[in-house]
Amino acid sequence: ARERGLHETPEYRHGVRDYEISLIVSMFISKVVVPTVSVAESEATAHYAAHVADYSYPAFFQLDGITFSTRAEADAAIQKLRGGTDFVWMKAHAAGRAADGASELRFDGTLVSEKSLDAALRSTLAGAVTGDLRVHTEENGPSHVVRIAGHVPSRALPYVDARERVAKAVFDEKLNQAVASWAQRLRGAYAVDVYMEGMSQKASSRAETTIR
Repeated sequence: ARERGLHETPEYRHGVRDYEISLIVSMFISKVVVPTVSVAESEATAHYAAHVADYSYPAFFQLDGITFSTRAEADAAIQKLRGGTDFVWMKAHAAGRAADGASELRFDGTLVSEKSLDAALRSTLAGAVTGDLRVHTEENGPSHVVRIAGHVPSRALPYVDARERVAKAVFDEKLNQAVASWAQRLRGAYAVDVYMEGMSQKASSRAETTIR
């Protein structure tokens, strides 16, 4: 590259300059900004309370189902089930059942995490408890009568168990704010603020997070 004079080209010089500035900015964040960021216990507990869903075990469902070719047939079937028709009998003998392979959804009684279900199915199951029956219709697809054979509700991870994750989340948020503040101060004085974007994440990954 040197023999061909590439190190003298504007592109090469700009690349070297960008690299050098990114190193300086990264060191600045690590040595100057990170030490100013701390997490108080009150901040951690407040964050946990406001985002408790982020620190919760997911709900689990055990689902059984009957797939029908049309919504009307599924609606008729669920009315019969609610009237006392046996689910197992209905699954084997109901008219209008879709052919095998009509849907990629499987309702075979396996215990599944709510998070593993697609958004539409999660919406169908919202508020469901063991014993409930729901009709779920796929977009441009068949309809299913879904029986909730089992349900384990979502429950929050105790704060003491989530504390380390909470502290990291609060630390990252405060570090991003501190970096943005420094970038604002430096803007106009030095051409380095653009390099600060994204650097806080790298610094955060190397920083030790503690609650004070």
